[in-house]
Parts: sequence; C-alpha cells; structure tokens
Amino acid sequence: MYRVAICAIFVALCLASFPILAEDNAGPHVCVGVLEGAGGRISGTVARDTLIKYLNKQKKPQLTAVPLVSFLPNEALTEAKQKACEYVVTTNLVETHTESAYPPGVNPNAASVPNFFVTTSYKLNKVSDGAEVSSGSFKAQDTGSIQNAIGFTLNKMAAKVDGAIKGAK
Repeated sequence: MYRVAICAIFVALCLASFPILAEDNAGPHVCVGVLEGAGGRISGTVARDTLIKYLNKQKKPQLTAVPLVSFLPNEALTEAKQKACEYVVTTNLVETHTESAYPPGVNPNAASVPNFFVTTSYKLNKVSDGAEVSSGSFKAQDTGSIQNAIGFTLNKMAAKVDGAIKGAK
C-alpha cells in the first residue's frame, strides 16, 4: 500500500510539472491590435486575425499572439498590459487605391482588370516601458482583392515582428 501511495504522488507531481515545462518553451506573448484605418471594404479585425495567423506560423520559439480590441497605440498598450503581454503590435492601413488595366494581349474592348494597391505600417513596442522596438511599412498589389493585398503585407510584417522580437532578447 505504501508503494502505491508513493507511486501515485510521483505520477501526480510529474503530471503537474508538464504545464510548467510547456510555458518555458512558449515564446513571448505579443498582443496584436485591430488594423487602424480599415474602412467599409476591409475588416480591421479580420486583418488582425490574419496577422495573428502569420505570427503563429513563425519559427521556434513560437510567439504567443493575443488579440486586442483596440487599434489606437495608447489604448492598445494599456490593454496589452492588462493581458500580460511582453510586446504589442499596432497596424495602420496607410493607403489603398485601385487602378484598372487591360491584361497584356487582351482585346481592348474586353473588361479591364482591377489592380488593388495597399500600404500598411506597423509599430512594435515593449509593453513594460512603451519603447519602440521596430516599425516599418509594406506595399503590395493584387488583382484578386484588396484583402489579398493586405494579407501579403501582413505576412511580411509577421516576419519582421518575429525577427525584431528574437533580436531584442
């Protein structure tokens, strides 16, 4: 009976330590704000969720991305402190426009194809003191949709944010 009790305690302690070990392997917590400047054609929350998806695909140690409701930098920083994040990313849709063009070799009487152009910017700040770690902007163009063009910039942004965080450690 004594051996069974010792074994049970040992197993319980081993199982209890797994969450602690998992936390050591988890990367920094990064809060991600809603895309500022998104209008009627673009959802700021969908853009935020897309950036979170790209951040989650980065190499190890993988970042732990946490969604925010805020999009303004000061409000996002306050919300990130409440959610115990180490970093906060705010994004801004700086510019969008559409140009119509005819594909090469197509009859000019055919319908033109829209080209969507976007510019997005980001700022990565430490939550502890609000210091800027990284910032930048990205441009993209797509003939499919404006959301696809934004997705291309968010993918580039995720790689830059990941690199900046790993370089800051």
